[in-house]
Amino acid sequence: MLISAVNTRIPRVSFSEAHMNIIDPLVDEHFVVLTDFITPSMCTALLNEAEHKFNQNKFKPAGIGRNEDFHYSEMRRSDYTYWLNFQNQNKYFTEVYQKFQNLKNLINKELFLGLFTEEFHFAFYPPGGFYESHTDSFRGSKNRLFSVVLFLNEGWNESDGGALRLTKKDGSSLYILPKSGTLVGFLSEEVEHEVCLTYRNRWSLTGWFRCRE
Repeated sequence: MLISAVNTRIPRVSFSEAHMNIIDPLVDEHFVVLTDFITPSMCTALLNEAEHKFNQNKFKPAGIGRNEDFHYSEMRRSDYTYWLNFQNQNKYFTEVYQKFQNLKNLINKELFLGLFTEEFHFAFYPPGGFYESHTDSFRGSKNRLFSVVLFLNEGWNESDGGALRLTKKDGSSLYILPKSGTLVGFLSEEVEHEVCLTYRNRWSLTGWFRCRE
């Protein structure tokens, strides 16, 4: 059954609430859903920038694996990505980057994960796009520790598909609609997740916090 990100059964919080309301779901379920992580104006600015880069043919087909294991597999994923450098962007990127830094610092303070660096990209799934179930840690490397997905899609409905499916600790599935301004954060090595088939253009800003190599 599809569950919207506004459903009360999801361990979700507003980012303005007490910090421990962010940490507790990470400890209990290994993921958290933050509604209204950024303002609508920030979402619009990020979406406009993503669409602009896509129209400039800056996006590339996404692959799987790293270094010598890197390869393309249309049977496993069918999205396109554009890697970001927040240091050379406009004020909206600077504000969003600072929010991510605040989140990283909070997690380090409370969970002692040793998050050190980060990497981000825009992700675009055209109609018919998907990404099969996987975890974000590469084989033989555990330096990706915490994953974030920030959705940029305005007016998203259940009939549009494209839900993010998380596998919970008890093996059940939780489906989160990719609604604008919602951020999902989870432990990269622990939470299997999947992007379900989408029926309209699906945009997100996705990132990983890493430990030292």
